[in-house]
This record gives sequence, structure tokens and C-alpha cells, in this order.
Amino acid sequence: MKVKVTDLHAKVLDGVQKLGYEGPDGETISEVLLYAQLRGNNQGITKIATGGVPKAQDVEEYKLIKQSKCGALVSGGHAMVATSRAAKLACDLAAEHGVGIVGSNHTFSSSGAIGYFARQIADNGYIALVCVGTPPICRSNRFGRSKTWHEPS
Repeated sequence: MKVKVTDLHAKVLDGVQKLGYEGPDGETISEVLLYAQLRGNNQGITKIATGGVPKAQDVEEYKLIKQSKCGALVSGGHAMVATSRAAKLACDLAAEHGVGIVGSNHTFSSSGAIGYFARQIADNGYIALVCVGTPPICRSNRFGRSKTWHEPS
């Protein structure tokens, strides 16, 4: 079965809106899901039907916690929306001060295909390092020694 991307986008947006995401937030989630789907990534549109996109009412409100000249911390919101906003904020900081670093916490759900956000930053002319979902259980074998990231040196 062949489906036009524009038709698929409309269906995905409709599904996201049924979960309570309106306006720019709904559009961002739809774009991230389609970005993944069109690249064969497992972060695609099945998330709508499988609970990977939570109802908007169940998500903590997005807010800016702290900001300095070159950095910021944001908290809450749907992870796809929060990461997109963080990428935009990093670009804004970089445009004004030469570098922009933004961290986020307390987001709800998967951020989706992180290449979407790296591309968002690259399209603005910047180099991006996008990292998400690194809990304390991540381990490194650097120099042949396995160690938990949050373990003191």
C-alpha cells in the first residue's frame, strides 16, 4: 500500500491531536514521528497507538528553570517538544553569544529520533551534539575499565 507523505502527515497529526496536543506542540511531535518513520527508525508513528506518545494531560508542564549567557536548563514537557525547544534555545544562545548549551530534565516519554534535533540545529548553521536518555546505568569501557557514568572518579 502506498500512502502520500502529506496524507500520512495529516493522519499522524490527527492522532497526536486526539491525545491532546494542539498547535506547535502537536506539529512538532508529528514531524519528529514522521522524520523517524521515513528513515525506517523505530521511533516512528507506531508510538501513537502503542502509548509511546502519552496524553497531553499526563505530561508535566514545560518550563525554563535557569538561563545564563551560554546555557540553560529546561524541565518538563513531552520529550519531543522539550528537545525541539531546547535545540532552538541552544541556537538562539549560540547566535547571541557564540555557543549554546541546553540541558533538560523531567521530560515525559521518548524524545524520538534525535537526528531530527541535530538536523534542526545544523539547518541553523551550527554544529550539534545531541544526547538524550542516558540514565546512571549507562556504562563505559574506556581504557578497558567498565564504570557507571555517575560513579565518582
